[in-house]
Amino acid sequence: MPIMEQGVQQAEDLLQMSSNAVGQEKQDVSPVIMELEKDITPLVTLTAKTEKKKTDTYRFFWDEEDLFNWRLRTINFGAGYDAVVTTFVVDDASAFIPGMMFKVPRTGELMRVSTSTVSTNTIVVTARGFAGTTPAALVNTDPLIIYSASIAQGGNALSILQTKPVERIGYIQSLSTTYGVDDTVNSENVIGGNPLKRAEYKAAKMHKLLWEQTFWHGKNSGNSAIDPLNANKKLTTTDGLLDLLEASGSGTPIMNLNSNPLTEPELEEFCEMIGRYGDNRKFFFIAPVLATFINSFARDKVRIVKDTSTYGISVKRLEMWRVTLDIIVHNNLEGAVYGGYGVAVDANNLAYRYLHGSNGSQDTHLLTNRQQPNAHETINEYFTQAGFQVSLLKTHGILKGVKRV
Repeated sequence: MPIMEQGVQQAEDLLQMSSNAVGQEKQDVSPVIMELEKDITPLVTLTAKTEKKKTDTYRFFWDEEDLFNWRLRTINFGAGYDAVVTTFVVDDASAFIPGMMFKVPRTGELMRVSTSTVSTNTIVVTARGFAGTTPAALVNTDPLIIYSASIAQGGNALSILQTKPVERIGYIQSLSTTYGVDDTVNSENVIGGNPLKRAEYKAAKMHKLLWEQTFWHGKNSGNSAIDPLNANKKLTTTDGLLDLLEASGSGTPIMNLNSNPLTEPELEEFCEMIGRYGDNRKFFFIAPVLATFINSFARDKVRIVKDTSTYGISVKRLEMWRVTLDIIVHNNLEGAVYGGYGVAVDANNLAYRYLHGSNGSQDTHLLTNRQQPNAHETINEYFTQAGFQVSLLKTHGILKGVKRV
């Protein structure tokens, strides 16, 4: 099976391959589909190029763990505390094991933990003003930086500071794109070539575009959804990037300009936000309006270099702050809401998961001759069972609400 380099040639070879098929059969065309019309569906192309993994069942699992999320905590008491109080309620007491030392950056005061109770998020300190620092009143949401742990000479070892991995779950979605023509139409000599081949070409593009839209706008249906259109059989749908990143509690850095123009300092601030976690190189999918602003910055200070070798996607590269943005203008980010969006993704934390069970690979394939017996028509179907895995949501980011004056 050939793997094509140019979109039109891919479609022609794919059409030739399927039109030569005899009898109802399954053809693996996933490499062709994944290359077709690359810049129209860049998120699918990027995900399939960076990490493509099989799953044995319709559910796939992975674990995530932040080994260093214990470093910063906050006071969680509306009235605050005066300078002599030694018992505090914090947002999360799990990291405050006895012997841990922390600092209040606003005042410079140091304290050492005596005991902690995770169930009530309460900590007790040995005394105020450790190591000669000055005790000071604490206010609600005061940051607390855990910076060290200490034991007395000859003392006992500290308790174990434990971090626990979080299990994440994703689901496979079945996507079908059917096309066909009757024998009479297929025999006509029409402008544009053979009708069946043209239908196949359009269906291939549509199939991949539907996956692109799914990866952007889909939502995990969970394990209990049913399909009333198909005798209430189990229905599973895969995650979409926007739903995951904008979900409450995701931790994804989000900057909202609330229908205002984008300035260079704001873009720098956004880069600082998304550079906090993950790889310093991000793929930045932007609506056309953002491209207008970024190009105006580039005339003065920012050097933009076009790179067509990145995962088969045409990008422009912008280096700002300590982040490298591979910029992809995405025309599907459009309309009153998403027309002001820019979405930065860490490609290391995306994966394309396809079902590979007892029937073999269910990645994109072409099923031919799906018509009823003795029907004077040809019906074929593109079919895929796959899912979208987005890991470590803090490593991605959203810039939204950008608007021309």
